[in-house]
Amino acid sequence: MQDYLFSAIAPMRGLTKSFFIRILRQLNTLPDVVVSEFLRVHPTSTIDHDLQILLKESQQSTYKLHIQLLGNDISSIVRTIHQLEDQYAFDGINLNFACPMPKIYRKDVGGALLRDIHHLEPILAAARETTTRTLSVKIRIGFHDDHLFSKTLELINRHHVDMLFLHARTVQGRYSVPVEHSYTAQAVSQTTCPVFANGDIQNAEQARKIQTMSSCSGVMIGRAAIRYPWIFREMAQKESSTRIHSAVTFGHVLHYIMLLWEALRQQLPEVPAIHALKAFLNFVALGIDAHGQFLYRAQRICSFQDLQQLCSYLEERSIQIFQPTPFSGLYARPNREKPPHSNAIDGKSIHG
Repeated sequence: MQDYLFSAIAPMRGLTKSFFIRILRQLNTLPDVVVSEFLRVHPTSTIDHDLQILLKESQQSTYKLHIQLLGNDISSIVRTIHQLEDQYAFDGINLNFACPMPKIYRKDVGGALLRDIHHLEPILAAARETTTRTLSVKIRIGFHDDHLFSKTLELINRHHVDMLFLHARTVQGRYSVPVEHSYTAQAVSQTTCPVFANGDIQNAEQARKIQTMSSCSGVMIGRAAIRYPWIFREMAQKESSTRIHSAVTFGHVLHYIMLLWEALRQQLPEVPAIHALKAFLNFVALGIDAHGQFLYRAQRICSFQDLQQLCSYLEERSIQIFQPTPFSGLYARPNREKPPHSNAIDGKSIHG
């Protein structure tokens, strides 16, 4: 087994924007690899403003930046790769063959491409031929099932992909069915590139266990990084002899929430900024109390005054330890994550 376990942050639409990566830097908890939010590529697509900011700011950082492209029009993908590489310094191109959102895959992009590898392969081949940077790919184990998984891995080898990010669920499994990291182990054994495990990795200890089981080179973390951004710092500490930071407390969480609020408020009026912040609070709240009361209140704030009242709970308990793993039965996005027929709490059915 390798000595070092690499980390990557998974792109999450609307959340892992440039300001969030900036906050990770402020908290001293950067991953080894940042994969950008997807850039939707089509004949009239352009490089959006936030991605331009991320590209410029990454030049002064220690992480590797991979720009994620989502699309199925080969000429547009080739054009976009040339445009990015001509204008910016960055480390890699990432192809999104994994997005499980119906509004995305119904357009025959993202995870939909796993239904027909004959459609996927020309895109992969064109990107490999075009880019002069690292080529990484994000996939799931299949669309409905895993019957094309081995053939997809063969394509990864055939087109000399440099790095594979594998979310070990099907596309239709979204986030609610159990992750099966036996598929991660299969990908490691079948491909010649480094494999990053992805899916329900909640803390540094679990990440190391997955590596031990699968021999993966790294882990990609999404939802847990929004809820507990210190996970990257803790992973790095487990891999080195650096000084161990003190435990994360509610006081640290309050500071994190205020950094998010300040960043959002610079971009948006108060009410839209509150609504944007609630998307982050839905994740953070999963580690505050087991009964979901903080989650319930967080989902109902409408103003900065409401936010101050909500955060007074954290201020009054500033030395209490914040759990690195979410409480069981709480879900930030119940319509996407809650298992079928579950009686788990989503914050919307709690009273008081």
